[in-house]
Amino acid sequence: MPVLAATNDTSNVNSETFENGFSSYWYRAMNNYAYSGNPSTNYSVSPTHSYRFELHSTDPKVEGGKRAELEGAPEPPLQNRIYNFSTYLPNGGSEDYALDKPECDEIIAQWHQNPDPEDKETSCGPPLCLILNTDPKDGRGYYSVMQLWDSRAITPSNNLGNNRTYFDLGSYEGDKGKWVNWSFHVKWGWLASQNPKLEVYKDGVLVVNSNSPNTFNDKKGVNQQFGIYKWEWDGSDSRAISMLTKRVIYFDDMTVTQITGNVTDPVNPAQPKAEIKPVASFTATPTSGKYPLKVTFKDTSTGNITSRTLTFGDRYSTTTTNTTHTYNSRGTYTAKLIVTNSAGDSSTTKTITVRRY
Repeated sequence: MPVLAATNDTSNVNSETFENGFSSYWYRAMNNYAYSGNPSTNYSVSPTHSYRFELHSTDPKVEGGKRAELEGAPEPPLQNRIYNFSTYLPNGGSEDYALDKPECDEIIAQWHQNPDPEDKETSCGPPLCLILNTDPKDGRGYYSVMQLWDSRAITPSNNLGNNRTYFDLGSYEGDKGKWVNWSFHVKWGWLASQNPKLEVYKDGVLVVNSNSPNTFNDKKGVNQQFGIYKWEWDGSDSRAISMLTKRVIYFDDMTVTQITGNVTDPVNPAQPKAEIKPVASFTATPTSGKYPLKVTFKDTSTGNITSRTLTFGDRYSTTTTNTTHTYNSRGTYTAKLIVTNSAGDSSTTKTITVRRY
């Protein structure tokens, strides 16, 4: 995980390793079922424990939605903070973090708005959140970060205009079954003059760097929440019909750090950035089903890729990113893409069928 630089310009707000539960900084925004949220020894980054969240589609709503989260108190507005945490998506078995239908997202970390009740202002959603979803185009599971903001003193409900940004962080499928370390450095601000900042590090690699406004003009700041929030299970989104009934996720090593001085880079520059194994993915689009069949291949892999090889299944191959290949004989061919970097390799295949007529 990125480590804070040794400096007098930072102070610890909260740290949790879940060895002895959690501190009073957090409260349980979840149902009181035995499975909803508990310290667990199944997986951990810290010596023995992490915190396990489980949410069912049939669980009653909590705070207006289907959630199993730990939630902190509202911060003072316009803070400059670093939020570190680790996530574990189970791979296989009864806890498997399986793909859901497209549009059936869930939030696993969010910093929620606190609208001004005296002005009869209503919530417009979290200014910042980490979302997991299924891509409707290629069916892969992916991470994204969503950012919302508004400088108006009173934000009309659901009237944000273009004040919404998504950052695609790539597929999460290669991260299942291992710990992923996250660091969000946020200087909150609803005006450019407040020098807002959002830096997101995933396993030590900078994946989001934005200086856009990132919060709402409210008297209270955000409150951090983490766990599982799956809103289509409450029926609020008629487009999204989930095919899942359960989600399980683990968190560990939560820290919240206040930046009190002029710290330009909160991540220790001496710490090497961890390489992340790439995730292979490609599309194959044929012009027709009969031969000679021309197929357009497009590499949609994610991660830092140092080499790639695409074999077409008919003795030919290429190392280029995107290419077109012609199959001159009927039959069934297996195209295989292998992508590599210093952390390892990833491969995937597609079947190409060429008909005579």
